[in-house]
Amino acid sequence: MKVELDRRRAVLLGLALGDAFGAPVAGWPPADISAFFGRYAALPKEWPAEARGLPVERRKRMGPLGLHGAVTQQALSLINVTQSDPGWCGRGFADWLIEGFARDAWRGCDLHFMAAVHGLRKGRDHRGAGTRFAGGTPAARVAPLGALYADQENRLCDVVYESTLITHGDIRAAAGAHAVAIVTADLLAGLSPPEIRKHLADRVRAGEARWRPKATWAFCRAGAGRIPDAIETLFCAPLGSDEMVRSAVKAVAESTWESGDGALQANTDHVLLAPLHAMGMALRDQVSPDECLAAVVRNGAAASTAGAICGALLGARFGSGWMTPSRLSDQERLGQYAEAVSTGDGGLESRAQFMEAEAEWTRRLGVFGEEMVAERRTGRPRPEPVPS
Repeated sequence: MKVELDRRRAVLLGLALGDAFGAPVAGWPPADISAFFGRYAALPKEWPAEARGLPVERRKRMGPLGLHGAVTQQALSLINVTQSDPGWCGRGFADWLIEGFARDAWRGCDLHFMAAVHGLRKGRDHRGAGTRFAGGTPAARVAPLGALYADQENRLCDVVYESTLITHGDIRAAAGAHAVAIVTADLLAGLSPPEIRKHLADRVRAGEARWRPKATWAFCRAGAGRIPDAIETLFCAPLGSDEMVRSAVKAVAESTWESGDGALQANTDHVLLAPLHAMGMALRDQVSPDECLAAVVRNGAAASTAGAICGALLGARFGSGWMTPSRLSDQERLGQYAEAVSTGDGGLESRAQFMEAEAEWTRRLGVFGEEMVAERRTGRPRPEPVPS
């Protein structure tokens, strides 16, 4: 029982650590990461002095090392809504998103997420607010749902689809998020990676079949089948090394890639790339969790998205023994959420407390970026946690 509870707890901790680990190199090409950081095998303790020589735009996006970002914020919101009375409510999640915008709590969010939230603020029905983009952000925030609804397959599917379509109105985004949630639940149930790989595509297809007819939700259904087909193709390929996984993921994506989808890179913020890359790495037969996570985030681009997915799945598979949660800026508070995921008992902060804490971290992030641009410092001690 202790091992099971630890692995459930490690889902949220792994998500937050992967998010924080990927944040310093998010948007960077892999060649720039290796040139600046070397191998980038762990989260640095401070920004190197050479950071003052980086372009202003890159320094502007720097933050306190160990600070969790957008995907963790959204995962915490999902956890809180599911643990509230009377439980999950799509309209309730939408209200969290709106208030977070009004309170300047959200940070580092993609344009598609913010466009959806803006529509919600203008009164758009949450069942049709999602932008028509198959991004990877929803897949990066849903792993805790796989722990909370591990033994409720249809309920898990519905909560994942609803929470995804509120911000990303594309069946591909929802199917990719559903895949991550399924893998999380299966790992916690003790299934082996080969067992999960064998049946995952069919289970994702079943989720699409359940949701395609739902007329009360407005979303793009044109890409139905692409994600389960991609998963099936990926897991038929040999995945014995990091490079084999990256090559297989890019080969799968190329067959349906459209010019408007962005650069075709293993960690691109598209459900065909960053989430598949993270899942493919975490579900290899032989894996060292810390090395696996580092290999994923070293690919830059949407490194926080890929890192959050991979970290969460590795947590579900291996527990927390390999993690260093002390590197998280808000360790105590994130630990409380991890306990809620582990036990399902709730007892979390109120929405007002959440907004206050996250708005303060977002303010600190902005101050840090301004100071880096002004070249008044190149490193900064890890901030003290925001009081509960």
